[in-house]
Amino acid sequence: MTQVTFLISGVAYSGKGMYIEAVAAYKDALEIKPDYTEAHYKLGLSYLMLKDKDSLMEEYKILRNLDSQKADNLYEAAIQEVSSDADSKYIIQVGAYKIPDNANKIFEKLKAEYMYAYIEREPRFNKVRILGIKTKEEGALIIKEINNTFRLEPFLLNAH
Repeated sequence: MTQVTFLISGVAYSGKGMYIEAVAAYKDALEIKPDYTEAHYKLGLSYLMLKDKDSLMEEYKILRNLDSQKADNLYEAAIQEVSSDADSKYIIQVGAYKIPDNANKIFEKLKAEYMYAYIEREPRFNKVRILGIKTKEEGALIIKEINNTFRLEPFLLNAH
């Protein structure tokens, strides 16, 4: 079978909500052609549906090196999905910046490590935040990582 055949199988599985099977098909396609961007993209979407944040982030990083547009599309799909996730109880606010370029710099650094980082643009401030935090414990771990890595002092907010 060809990588395209495996991709088509993966799409069919995804259409039926069979994401574990889709993952296997996309991985088979990537065994044949490791730089097959469409398979990486679809694999990332399957991980998103399975709520496998670590694997999703791995595919995002691969796509950033192969096809920045597909990486951006995967990122946008992830933000949209996590924004509507009822299990996400908290948001981490990393900072609020008056100067958009400052917010953009922090956002780009965070986005490389945290799939659900985003900027909430308001008239006076650009708030850099991370969505998809399910527990206070998870939030505390991420806050500690950000503090240690970036020397920032983020804090946890209720999502709703």
